[in-house]
Amino acid sequence: DLLWSPDQQQLLFRVSNSSGGKAVPLIKLLDLADGSLRTVLNPSGNTGYIPRAWPTADTVYMQGYTLDASDTVPPHDVYVLNVSKKGVQRVASITGYDWDLSLTPDGKHLLLGQGAALPPQGQPQPPSLISEQAASGGKLQVIYASHVYAVTQIQVISAKTLLFVLGGRFASGARDGLWKINMDGSGLTQLTRDGKLLSDQHTLWSDVSRDGRMYAIASYNSTAKDDKGQTIVLYGSLNGGDTTVVDRTDAGNNPEIVGWTAM
Repeated sequence: DLLWSPDQQQLLFRVSNSSGGKAVPLIKLLDLADGSLRTVLNPSGNTGYIPRAWPTADTVYMQGYTLDASDTVPPHDVYVLNVSKKGVQRVASITGYDWDLSLTPDGKHLLLGQGAALPPQGQPQPPSLISEQAASGGKLQVIYASHVYAVTQIQVISAKTLLFVLGGRFASGARDGLWKINMDGSGLTQLTRDGKLLSDQHTLWSDVSRDGRMYAIASYNSTAKDDKGQTIVLYGSLNGGDTTVVDRTDAGNNPEIVGWTAM
């Protein structure tokens, strides 16, 4: 639930509400320059918010959820927080489980990925789709849809291309893994069956190198009934081909990809 600002000078995170009882968490902002801490959102009512992406200095995209329900079970709404004005606007509604969001580099378009509403045992299930809409809300345009495979994560990597994961952490089918596709629905390509976990940071460089040639992703060699498997971090070319393993963790440890540096 912690997000860095685009210039890496501020942090946004949730904290418990000191009013007690079953109150929704506050959204706080920490300024690293002077150490100041302020509340940017004190939700009222029965709706809580989870920060998901911070694409521009004044705009944060959040997941909304009902306090009486789990924050992992749909339906959810997608909201935009204006950091300086402390205003909140709903821009999309999500009915699918295991959903994800990403924004185009110019911040004008919001992409949403989602699967079936209530999968058994928490495992991703089809049908699923990836859609595009105006960042401020509006009509959805479908980029990819499947009645056979489950989309679990998406990440825009350029003005024309995005990455997405089919199947998720425990999937092992021939069509599961990391894929890329153009915004117009063309160029569908499987990059690796070992790609199961993209970064949760939702920045342009969280999964792709600064020169736009390589991707990084995590894999997981276990099953849903065994949570003691290894997490494997690897990278490969966006043109396809073999991957290179960077790290294999000890059983039970779960490293996450943060992003590529400028080097």
